[in-house]
Amino acid sequence: MAEQHDQSVQILITVADTGIGIDPATINTIFQAFSQADSTITRRFGGTGLGLNICSKLAQLMGGVITVESEPGLGSRFHLELPFGIPLFAEAADVSSESAYMLPGIAPLTVLVAEDNTVNSHTAEQMLKILGHRPQICRDGRSAVDCWSRGGVDLILMDIQMPVMGGEEALQLIRSAEAGQGRHTPVVAQTANALCGTKERLLAAGFDGYLTKPFRLATLAAELQRVTTAASPGRQ
Repeated sequence: MAEQHDQSVQILITVADTGIGIDPATINTIFQAFSQADSTITRRFGGTGLGLNICSKLAQLMGGVITVESEPGLGSRFHLELPFGIPLFAEAADVSSESAYMLPGIAPLTVLVAEDNTVNSHTAEQMLKILGHRPQICRDGRSAVDCWSRGGVDLILMDIQMPVMGGEEALQLIRSAEAGQGRHTPVVAQTANALCGTKERLLAAGFDGYLTKPFRLATLAAELQRVTTAASPGRQ
């Protein structure tokens, strides 16, 4: 933390390396587009000379700045300064109070969270608990299918990219097992891929819903409500 005021704080992040360093004659050009400190860098290390230019512009859009210190042969130190506002206590969101009206009419669900990232799974677990549901955690698609097959799962939050077995393959195994049984477990895809067409492709593959990570509590609540409301009584 660089500075703190009543309603704002200036955060300083420094990233240091022990690489080749930057010559003083070219250090002022490295934030320019398609510029690199040495013409041989592209051949040796790759890259287009756009990374630092993009980072600098993003920092500026956030009201901050990136600076650099470097010595040839001794590495470089990049400093990122960003301002952030401090919300007043009275205005801070109390997510636990939101659950009272986010899911009207929806009974507590046993929700299977298939997610290999520990942080993501913990976040989803806490959100589900706030909303009054009972989360179960699995780390890969194979484990998710096994857990579902034991019964008692009302809904699945299924990550798409997982080790052992991905979410789409796990979904197909679940749908195949459900065929002819007169049952249907709502499965919501969760993915960091927000590219155009991803949602449509996953819904066409058999998912009932779609969440882009990271998602907010209100977004999760709304999708759970939509999916469970859309499911007919005979399908759950």
